[in-house]
Amino acid sequence: MISISCLSALILWSVSCRNGLAYVSSSLGIIVVDLKKNEVRETYKIGSNGDTTSVYAVALNGEYLYASTAEGLKRCPTGKVNPADFRNWEPLSGKAGLPEGPTAQVLFYQEELFVVQNKTLYRWAENSWLPVFTGAGEWKQVEASNNGILVCEASGVSGRVRVLDRTGNTRLLLQDPVYTRSPSSVIHLRDTYWIADGENGLSAFQDGAFTPYHPNAPQHATLGPALFTGQALWMTTQDINQNEQPATTPSVLLRFEN
Repeated sequence: MISISCLSALILWSVSCRNGLAYVSSSLGIIVVDLKKNEVRETYKIGSNGDTTSVYAVALNGEYLYASTAEGLKRCPTGKVNPADFRNWEPLSGKAGLPEGPTAQVLFYQEELFVVQNKTLYRWAENSWLPVFTGAGEWKQVEASNNGILVCEASGVSGRVRVLDRTGNTRLLLQDPVYTRSPSSVIHLRDTYWIADGENGLSAFQDGAFTPYHPNAPQHATLGPALFTGQALWMTTQDINQNEQPATTPSVLLRFEN
């Protein structure tokens, strides 16, 4: 198990893994973890002047490392330049149809690049950004799976998990008055959708039915972003106060395996 304990001002947003490295998106920047040595290799601070800026997600292919940040979408060539040097990061927001401003997520699905800004999902196609889906309520998470793009939506006392295809059409809608009241994270594994809900904890959706799971822990203890890679589960957890209620931000990165 790797545990990155955080200072009070540090927030862990998400994790992406590639070639034995975990890229942890945080309020400090991108924290690169060596999975074989179980240690932090380096940190990329990619603000426009080399300052600290929040990075919410990263996505990689063989050519670029993309980062969704508080300053917008950025990219850095892989294997050619030093990504720890902020000058090697190219701003992409405000160009080719992508508005200026913070972006909440960047991901690859079916080898195509997508980015989220202001509850709109954009797809990169023919040298421009095309808006393919705009939703309502609060988007808690947007992630790629082998079955579609997963969107956790919360609106008042109701919520839903939406499965989109590459064109933004809804392939499947998971909605329940109990188990999706406030979905914060979802992963798809072996025909099952595992949903972490901010009010009712963990459940699984398979064959048209929801099944609740209640581990021997406070209900809200592990409702940060979750990721399966290889044989390991990565998750950010929340601090629990003396009344066994969650703190406001994820605080620890954990890896579970074997």
